Amino acid sequence: MKVTDIVSFNPRKLKNLFLIEEIPSLSCINDMIVEDLVNEGAPQIYMTCGRSSRSSLRILRHGLQVNEMASSLLPGKPIAIWTLKANMTDEFDKYVVVSFTSATLVLSVGEKVSEVKDSGFDLKKPSLHVGLMEDSTFIQVYPNGIIHIKSDKKRNLYQTNSKILCACSNSRQIVVALQDKEIMYFELDSTTGALNTVEKKVLDSDVWYEIILGHMS
Repeated sequence: MKVTDIVSFNPRKLKNLFLIEEIPSLSCINDMIVEDLVNEGAPQIYMTCGRSSRSSLRILRHGLQVNEMASSLLPGKPIAIWTLKANMTDEFDKYVVVSFTSATLVLSVGEKVSEVKDSGFDLKKPSLHVGLMEDSTFIQVYPNGIIHIKSDKKRNLYQTNSKILCACSNSRQIVVALQDKEIMYFELDSTTGALNTVEKKVLDSDVWYEIILGHMS
């Protein structure tokens, strides 16, 4: 083939790659100012992005607008808050679980916010972590154990020998870190619906506030 030969081809669609998700990017940013140009009471971020035919003017606003649907006064200062669905298949959360230093409050969210007394949660204990399992049962981790709340509000209690410092969970697994440098790993049995202790591990140093599932090897 000579250098002067013209090579032509017809582009085709990709066969091995498929677009799964696209994340908008501000790159490259050429200039930026922060001003309240539309008198909203809070400044906006104005940026000129891109080059040539891909150039654009982008406007960023801090935060999202919130419409208050309902409100409820709390009896004290909460130390943690979670939202939970009633079932795994639900689209929206139904409950707000609020933990205090010595108690737990469960609120039902709908057209109005109301306190729930028969949720199955132990309201006289503080909650370190709560979660929804794949069989639509709840877990409540408190300083001395785990409460597994069935759909009929019956509860199974799993007590620990040492104080629980922190916990995390997904739909099938629970990990708790104990004060005596021990980590306990539980799994939900899909056949019996029970929580089974799968593994325990004693670490060389104290466990603080972050546990990642899967690092039990």
